Amino acid sequence: MWTISTRRLGRRCPPCAATPGSSPRWETCSHLDVHALAAVPAPVRTRVARDASRSAQRAIDAGDAGGSTKSLLRRQVLALDALVVSWHGQAAVPVPGRIEVARRDGLLVWRRPAP
Repeated sequence: MWTISTRRLGRRCPPCAATPGSSPRWETCSHLDVHALAAVPAPVRTRVARDASRSAQRAIDAGDAGGSTKSLLRRQVLALDALVVSWHGQAAVPVPGRIEVARRDGLLVWRRPAP
């Protein structure tokens, strides 16, 4: 089964952490290994990316009273899949709940900018 790693940035979160001596740029983040995800067929990849986005959103919104309940659009799921299989330095993909997904250091990283 796939495991999503979610961390509050009180601890060190390597792909998302700020440089030493500065404040964190990201409130919370979640990670998923790109290389493991790239090895599975496209229908499984897109389903895992969609479910991971939902899980990350729930984890990130756990402390918030009014978390977003919007689901991902097909184009967002396809953009997440492109981060895995056709990576060429594209920008982060915005998903519901003020969360963005980017590829960093071999991981898909779900993160919400710090307020």
